[in-house]
Amino acid sequence: MRHFLTIGLTGMAIFIAVNVYALMVLERASARPFTPEWWTEWFPAVGVWLVFLVVGIGQRLFTRAKDFESER
Repeated sequence: MRHFLTIGLTGMAIFIAVNVYALMVLERASARPFTPEWWTEWFPAVGVWLVFLVVGIGQRLFTRAKDFESER
């Protein structure tokens, strides 16, 4: 059940690491957050990983609520 959450967290961690590497080592202008270049190159990746995180968190909350109801 935690696959979406695990994938989302892993993807977001890799995204942040690559973005920091591109900003610090490669000195790419597109790695600077919230610039027009960043929105076109990096934001789609953020969107994908955020969707995975939201679905994973939703599944986890739904499972907890379901387990809580079954205990009553």
